Amino acid sequence: MDIFVCEFVSGGGLSSEPVSSSLFSEAFAILRVLGCTFDQCGDQVFALLDERIAPVAEILPAEIETITSIDDYYEGLRRFASKADLVVCVAPETNGFLARCTNIIEKAAPNKLIGCTEPFVELAGNKMETTIHCKSLKLPIPDTYYVKADEAEEILRENTSTFVAKPIDGVGAEGVVLLTNPSDLDTAKQRLPYLDRSKFILQEFVYGIHGSLSFICGEVPFLLTANRQFTRINNRTGFLEYHGGETPWQHSQIAAVTRTAKKFLENTSGSRGWVGFDILVNSNNHWLIECNPRITSSIVGVWTLDPIGPAINLKAIFDMESYRNIPPGHAIFKVISLESTESWDETLQLMETPGIVSPPFPFQDLTSMVLTAKGNTRNEAQQCIMRIEKELETLNSIDDDE
Repeated sequence: MDIFVCEFVSGGGLSSEPVSSSLFSEAFAILRVLGCTFDQCGDQVFALLDERIAPVAEILPAEIETITSIDDYYEGLRRFASKADLVVCVAPETNGFLARCTNIIEKAAPNKLIGCTEPFVELAGNKMETTIHCKSLKLPIPDTYYVKADEAEEILRENTSTFVAKPIDGVGAEGVVLLTNPSDLDTAKQRLPYLDRSKFILQEFVYGIHGSLSFICGEVPFLLTANRQFTRINNRTGFLEYHGGETPWQHSQIAAVTRTAKKFLENTSGSRGWVGFDILVNSNNHWLIECNPRITSSIVGVWTLDPIGPAINLKAIFDMESYRNIPPGHAIFKVISLESTESWDETLQLMETPGIVSPPFPFQDLTSMVLTAKGNTRNEAQQCIMRIEKELETLNSIDDDE
């Protein structure tokens, strides 16, 4: 089959503007994993690629067209979608990007999109609308407000609780900051302009373990995996930082939070393809935090354990395959920051290194990498990824000596 994989960030949707290294690295990891999983199933893959990383096209298992502007991206989206048998689209909800891409594909390629409908994307892509919907279904979600800066200051002044502020349509941990008092908000404004110029989400900070659920949604939602997320609060800035995750994840609250997420999906029309939920659990309770109407970085862990599994499960919503459970084992995937490579030859060499899904790119001064490793047990996976990190440290020290 001809499969069109359109990943917005690494595909060139933001080619005319700077992109944070972590967002770009995770986006490229998703593009590469999707290309590999469909290729390994025997499909012909087509994809768009930001011209700034054009040299990596030679190592991607896909026919590539490079993109130089967002208009170029949308034009390529229409053209390739109309010719493909199936289309997989990944884009941030920010600025309505995912909703617009979904609209374009639904018009250019009716019934070919392995993804949620535009109304579902618009609901899940708006964190306040998601909160309201969860409350209407009596689903557990932290107290959430949609506020201006002065309103946030008043809430912070009147409450002893800790809160997080985030954009209403942000992705991942981008722009998420911890706030305990009005002075924290004043400090955060200096680095996050959205806090001063527009309304934003202020959400009660709940202490617990961060994780996610990955569903494949066809006739009924199929839980593919529960994943633990590696997150931490930067003590200096208060920013929430995402550093990867592991799959599968066992916790006493997984069964309960899965039932909660399924209730959301069963009472919300338009879920289709890969749908993720960010969750928070502790020993006694669970909460839904966000719904992600698209493929998330947890696909890296799934693919690490089962290279053809993501493709098979995504095709299953069209009854082309049967749902496939993840095989035994454990995967750990990490996002690490480091200096960029000095040349494309170095980048391409790293792309061929086992365990490196997304390499550092020379067009960014500071960049990120996505690493992955698997083992029969969690301990084996940890040991494996530590070896990869140690090898990278050795390579960096050799470069420094030279």
